[in-house]
Amino acid sequence: MATRKKKTVQPDNVVRIKIETSCYGEQDEGDGEQYGRRGDTHTSWDIENIKRGTENDSDLALKFVPTPGEQLYLVWLSQSTGDSFGNDEGKYFVPVEVYRDRDLAEKAIAAIREHADFSSKLHHAHIFRLTKDEKKAFQERAKAHEDFKLTLIGGDGKPYDEYTPWNGYFDSIYSIQICPFVLEN
Repeated sequence: MATRKKKTVQPDNVVRIKIETSCYGEQDEGDGEQYGRRGDTHTSWDIENIKRGTENDSDLALKFVPTPGEQLYLVWLSQSTGDSFGNDEGKYFVPVEVYRDRDLAEKAIAAIREHADFSSKLHHAHIFRLTKDEKKAFQERAKAHEDFKLTLIGGDGKPYDEYTPWNGYFDSIYSIQICPFVLEN
């Protein structure tokens, strides 16, 4: 009887981080009508700690291996959502990417904001008054635009596609920030 060779597992050299957050929320009163406004919620987020994660318990995998004591920069955002009956401002905490260079982190934020602004204009184009030339330029750009995908420069300096669930009719970025940190061993 043939025996199967035992598979050896290579050590995982991917650095993962676990982000410990706290949040505070408030809710406005609705209008009390059966099918009226439900009231809006407002959530604010704080990062309490960023530490090494594991394969089964992490929020983000780094695209590089940091050196001990190196200053790193987490780009994160809070995403708002809602429906026809109310808004949930800042409901979701979304870690985006970790960078070694603050300038790259700031460029990522600028690209995310610009992409989100254009997506918002696409979803709400009926309220914007555009000249004929602006409308033509807008329509040309809209052909190439993908609402839920944005190419960013990663923490390793290479381009990658980021899924952008914050671009939707009811979804948007509530805030976007950089959190500097040092990852302990």
